[in-house]
Order: sequence, then C-alpha cells, then structure tokens
Amino acid sequence: IGAIDSKHAVLFDLATNGLVRVTVGSSPVQITSGPTSVAAASTFIGFTTPSVGFAIVPGQSSPNHLWRTTDGGQTWSVVTF
Repeated sequence: IGAIDSKHAVLFDLATNGLVRVTVGSSPVQITSGPTSVAAASTFIGFTTPSVGFAIVPGQSSPNHLWRTTDGGQTWSVVTF
C-alpha cells in the first residue's frame, strides 16, 4: 500500500492482479495504465508528494521495473534509464 495522503492510497489488488486507487468512502478504482500481472509479494509503492509516486514492480516473467505517476496514481509509466 502506498499512501497518497490521509484519504487516498494505491495498492496491489490480488483479485484483479493489478493496482487500484482507493479513496475513503468510495469504491476502489482499477488503474488501467499501470503494471499488471505482477508478483505482489515484492511490490513497493510510495509517494513523495500527493501527485508524484513510484512503484517497483517485478513482472511474472520479466525483470523489475520502476514505474512513476505524476497524477496521484491515476496513470503510471515505466521510468527509462
């Protein structure tokens, strides 16, 4: 679970095998532009500001990827080195 602020967070959902954004008092929202089919046991999600966050996500059959969001976890993209 990566807390965005006191009312929002992003977490890995085992039921959908992907990330969801949760808000207190609302239903979870599936994130469609982010990592899916990941090994949940070693996923890290963290936010440096309410807008900017990072996720280290190992794929089922691929190497780890660093993902970044700049819109509070609504969309994610792989960071290229």
